[in-house]
Amino acid sequence: MNRPAVPATAPRPMPPGLRELYYPSPLRPRPSYRGNPGLILLGAVFWAASLLPVACAVVLLGLAMVWGAAAGEPVGDLLMTLAGVGAVWAAVLAAVAFAPGIRGLPASGRFAVVGAVNCLVTAGMAVWAAS
Repeated sequence: MNRPAVPATAPRPMPPGLRELYYPSPLRPRPSYRGNPGLILLGAVFWAASLLPVACAVVLLGLAMVWGAAAGEPVGDLLMTLAGVGAVWAAVLAAVAFAPGIRGLPASGRFAVVGAVNCLVTAGMAVWAAS
């Protein structure tokens, strides 16, 4: 069987958009996704400052619910209320994170901004509960 060494038809050239999409240049440096370390540290401080009191309150409420359930008291309403508050607050934080003005920030900036909002509201609720 005799095959030609060259194909009968020349391959069609790839359009420029597909060429950049499927064959990235090895000379172009890859973007760095590490973010700003200062913003990451600031966001971590905000999140730690807001989640530590919440964790303590959840543990105390959990113990109270277990003791109440052991005493025969209904705890379903309180549990559903707490789950609803947590779900609403998670939705609010997601809405803040994906707001048009915040969406343009890098991930480290969004982490810090959402952490600051969470810290302010958590501190406000703690002051309100203490008064």
